[in-house]
Amino acid sequence: MKDFCKKWFSKEGALKIVKSFVWVALLVILVDTVTKWVVQTNLVNEGNSITLIKDFLRITLVHNPGASFGMGSSGQLGWRIFWIIVSVVLTGAITFVYIKYFKKFSTIQKIALTLMIGGAFSNLIDRAFYWEATVGFDAVIDWIDFQFGSIDFAIFNLADAALVIGVFILIIIELIDIIKEVRAKDKRGEYNIAPNAEKDEDKKENEESKN
Repeated sequence: MKDFCKKWFSKEGALKIVKSFVWVALLVILVDTVTKWVVQTNLVNEGNSITLIKDFLRITLVHNPGASFGMGSSGQLGWRIFWIIVSVVLTGAITFVYIKYFKKFSTIQKIALTLMIGGAFSNLIDRAFYWEATVGFDAVIDWIDFQFGSIDFAIFNLADAALVIGVFILIIIELIDIIKEVRAKDKRGEYNIAPNAEKDEDKKENEESKN
């Protein structure tokens, strides 16, 4: 017990926790859960709205039994169970990758992955535990409602946003790495084809076609 306390409840332990960025996932879960229940408590009935910025941003309460951003929200029990399984697999897979390759990831990659873990886990809590018999409604609480003129964007929550931001960061990092690799190969001349080599290749092809 002393060793455990020394490891985690000390300056060194606190530093490890900070550098692990697990707190990012916990923060996402906390803020997402609190905001969902603030909206649920104040709006109560599904479809109720509060306009924050006219024709741009509203708070609209929606209970979504499907995937993120209202996708697959048929409300059928079978689909509800399906999305719970998908959430468990997704959360487990991201967490596994994060733990297995933790030392290889950069700081920004760790932040992106913990955002995704927090978002996936927070929505999993809703899907698994929010049922009509226990809390009075079914499934995930969505409430962020953007409008662009006559276009209504899908209603979502902070967990969805954390997931998307995490994926977006990882895509940007991957694109930057690809560009760097291409530039490095270009500097090494790997993309340059010698003119003589091209002519020799053309001659070969012509001779082969004549024969």
